[in-house]
Amino acid sequence: MKQVVEGGAKLFVHTGLPSKKMLVFFNPRKDFDRTMSVEVVKHLKPKHCLDLLCASGARGIRLMREAGVTDMTFNDANPEAIKLLKKNLKVNNLKARVFNKNASHLLYDLNEYFDFIDVDPFGSPNPYLESSVRFLQRHGLLAVTATDTAALVGVKPRACMRKYHARSQRHPFMKETGLRILIKHVVETGAEFDFALKPVLAHCTAHYFRAYFIKDLGAGRADSLLREVKFIHYCSECGHRGFKPCRHKQCITLGPVYAGSINSLGINELSEEDSYPPWHYTTTELVKFFKSGDEMRIEGLGARVHYNPKGFKTKKSIIKKKRK
Repeated sequence: MKQVVEGGAKLFVHTGLPSKKMLVFFNPRKDFDRTMSVEVVKHLKPKHCLDLLCASGARGIRLMREAGVTDMTFNDANPEAIKLLKKNLKVNNLKARVFNKNASHLLYDLNEYFDFIDVDPFGSPNPYLESSVRFLQRHGLLAVTATDTAALVGVKPRACMRKYHARSQRHPFMKETGLRILIKHVVETGAEFDFALKPVLAHCTAHYFRAYFIKDLGAGRADSLLREVKFIHYCSECGHRGFKPCRHKQCITLGPVYAGSINSLGINELSEEDSYPPWHYTTTELVKFFKSGDEMRIEGLGARVHYNPKGFKTKKSIIKKKRK
């Protein structure tokens, strides 16, 4: 164990390769994710907050130190995590409510509503979604992380179908598709209870997907979000992407995904991607795709994407044709 400084917090953490075998989970590579949480909470100012799977408490403590949260609840099923959390609260001169319970049961046991609930598990968030959307206050903020990216991006397509009820397959923009499959699943979970969980910020970073939602009530609002749930088609023969298939037999169907706005919060450069279609291109793909003897026409280049340093979006199609 060692002490680190992250943002405005001092933290005692366990070192080593992050895994389920770590005594108390801590991933230093999620510094960006926790910093983003601070910025979102600063912007939206939720008051009654819950870190549902807190581990060492890094996220919640940073929210208290940097975003001004005073009403914070921490929970973790691991007794060792609770010991370490209390140590970290003490070293930062903070006081908070702390529970050592199964995360799937905690919200039902408490029977109270929160303005912000953070769900950041090791693997899929599915076991915690229903209780979280139920006990999120109207206009409250829900943050959801998924680290089972192999399922979402098509490495394990059967797992994706089983967990997220969508078809995933490896393709050039699979990270964006994977993130939008996760968002689709959260939107559908809320809609089951006539809740509208509107995605307002989402990103794919390193080994995880992360999305933020604001909750509203009503079947009509939920239906409006569900109208953005669509299938995407991709063809490896001609490079086609779209909501309708092309004529080639290589054209595959992906999703369904959430195809609407996912970065409307406007607190960072991710919002620039939001005005373009829910897919992107990469220069690597184009170099391989357009062979000698082909002509390439690229029209209306738009935003760079965070999914891939060589990726970009455009509202126009990229056309491949044989030279005469």
